Amino acid sequence: MKSLTLNNGFSTEGYHEKIFKDCKIESLTVKNNAALNSYLNEAPSTSVLKTVVFGDSVTSIPYSAFSSSRYLTSVTFGSEIESIGSYAFERCPLTMVVIPDSHPFIARTTVGPSAFESCEKLTFVSLGDSVTTIGADAFRGCSSLRTVLFANSLTSIEGGAFYRCSSLESVVIPSSVNTLGNGAFESCEKLSMVTLGSNSAVGSYKTAFSTAYIKNVILGNKVTAIYSNSFEVTSLETILIPNSVTSIGSRAFSTCYSLRSLTIPPSVTSISDSTFANSGITSIIIGDSVTSIGESAFYGCDELTSIIIPHSVSSIGNKAFYDCRKLTNVFYFGSEDPGSSSSDVFYNPSSIQVTVPENYEDNYFCGKQIRFSLSSGSHLAISLLVWLLPAVFLFFM
Repeated sequence: MKSLTLNNGFSTEGYHEKIFKDCKIESLTVKNNAALNSYLNEAPSTSVLKTVVFGDSVTSIPYSAFSSSRYLTSVTFGSEIESIGSYAFERCPLTMVVIPDSHPFIARTTVGPSAFESCEKLTFVSLGDSVTTIGADAFRGCSSLRTVLFANSLTSIEGGAFYRCSSLESVVIPSSVNTLGNGAFESCEKLSMVTLGSNSAVGSYKTAFSTAYIKNVILGNKVTAIYSNSFEVTSLETILIPNSVTSIGSRAFSTCYSLRSLTIPPSVTSISDSTFANSGITSIIIGDSVTSIGESAFYGCDELTSIIIPHSVSSIGNKAFYDCRKLTNVFYFGSEDPGSSSSDVFYNPSSIQVTVPENYEDNYFCGKQIRFSLSSGSHLAISLLVWLLPAVFLFFM
């Protein structure tokens, strides 16, 4: 028997032997939950199973239901599916997963943890408008996955959901998502473009994209925070940060060697510890609402040659610009020393010239005697404009 259809009302109750034990079923159609559970309770052989079709009345796929079915290449889900259990299709050679829109529309479906983990031949995933949650490690290790489509019903992508999906090149995360788990897209080595929707809590866990090869990121205009480690050790080249962002976490852009320039909007009030440490930053524009620059914020930024510090900055942490070996020019608009006498802010203070306004009141800058260039407001503005022109040109390229 190669094909089997289990209709509504099917039951194995009353049978004393496992009726499917020796059947070499290649194609299975299941109409409802009871029929599916009865079939699975028989511990049938899945050694040759190639195709499974679930009827609209099948709402739940149990834990590990078809795990490691080594010939299973096709699964069709009905419109009433609510839950795909943990490990349900782990290590199956599926090539496509499509969860259809529900009729009538009810956003209620959960793709369970590791449900499709290590489906190494999977290339395409489309999650319909019923799906609200993608569980931890749900598509982990799907190394051939190239395309993922999300609907606006999705609210949560949990930790490691797409970990090491090494063929995934771009992803659009809809506005409905409010939780992006730890390592959700970590180690996606070809992921170069990410668009984050207009939501307020994306990145509520750190390292969502850590060690991915992201090059370009667009943030929606309601994103309020970039969390710690969010883009650490990525290939990020450009990111547009909207005025809605109020905080940027520690090490958020650390070790982003390809990140050259960045504008921090006026909505951000502080730069956290090690935010840009060991990155490739050559120029940065800091908004005039920033009041503090944390410890080691730009530590090891070897390509940074100049920086503008607005008058709003009253505190610069220890080693904030340490080991920035090419840093020679600092433009500061404030009137008082923003660093304490104990701060070891710069790698080689004697090689740095600080341009300050005429009303600067101290003989020190960040606790060190540094070569000053006193300038009137107009001359300082002209100096800044000359320095900014290349950065502005690059920003609009």
